[in-house]
Amino acid sequence: DHWRKRPEFLVETVARFRTLCPDFRVLLIGKELDALQSQVLGAGIDCVLYDRGVTPIGEYPSLYKELDCLLITSCTEAGPLPLFEALATGVPVVATPVGWVPHFAAVDPSVVRLGETPEHLAKQLEPMWRDAERLFELRARIAALAEHPRLDSWFAETLQLCAALDLRGR
Repeated sequence: DHWRKRPEFLVETVARFRTLCPDFRVLLIGKELDALQSQVLGAGIDCVLYDRGVTPIGEYPSLYKELDCLLITSCTEAGPLPLFEALATGVPVVATPVGWVPHFAAVDPSVVRLGETPEHLAKQLEPMWRDAERLFELRARIAALAEHPRLDSWFAETLQLCAALDLRGR
């Protein structure tokens, strides 16, 4: 179930980005993404699917290293895990403000950019595409962002949320 990933947001974002930068390729990494791949291809955008059921997880780091940028279009996420995977491999991120994304965007807004609409996400992708060579040279610095994420602050925030929800229920 990919509803929270908002595949329609991804398709609209890359379609808008195509008007800014016509020559790019989308890599989809995950499971049950055949329909999304068809939609992206139907929009006239080159798209390659690495199905999680076929592609061993050990190959994911090399797939991430092929990316110039990771795009996350989710409406809700705890992590999201691809954020950490991309940063750990030195890949910049453009994403909706979910999970830990706002934290990393505050730490280094030049390599983690936020957008809330497909139009804004597409505009945030443009400098990542334009500056891909410079960002490639910064991969070690980008990877350092993911070296020290601490679960203790996530646990504290989660406990605060649980306490707040529990108080509302009383």
